[in-house]
Amino acid sequence: MSRHGIGRGRRSTVSSQARIIVGFPPNDRDLALNAVVQVYESFAHASHPQAQTWAERFLANVPRDWPQPLARSRLRDFRFDNPAVRLGRDRGTVSFISTTVLRSDGSVVTQRGRVTAEVQRADDGRWRANYPSLVSAHPEIFR
Repeated sequence: MSRHGIGRGRRSTVSSQARIIVGFPPNDRDLALNAVVQVYESFAHASHPQAQTWAERFLANVPRDWPQPLARSRLRDFRFDNPAVRLGRDRGTVSFISTTVLRSDGSVVTQRGRVTAEVQRADDGRWRANYPSLVSAHPEIFR
């Protein structure tokens, strides 16, 4: 899938194949969007030995049954289009058009729709995606 729309600043670039930021994102808006991207990335690669650790780096308010939702992940691939980030001092929202590819009973299902996720700045200064808002936005992925 293609570029998800982050890293347009001079100090960072985005690999459209790997969806990673090369260099440090230049501002809080990119960092907040990146937190959401990295959670989706973790769920798309849930079988990787470090997926849980990576997801937890970018998540806030994980459920009691964590990491079972990650272990059940059916997300195969995703793309974010038209991202919009609105931030206050320590909280905000990340909205985008999401295209997801899910495994479903041996077949593949593609879904597209508008998603809004809440983000919050943690005590360590990192932006993190609020897990309950991801469940509300994409229950088929995060529940």
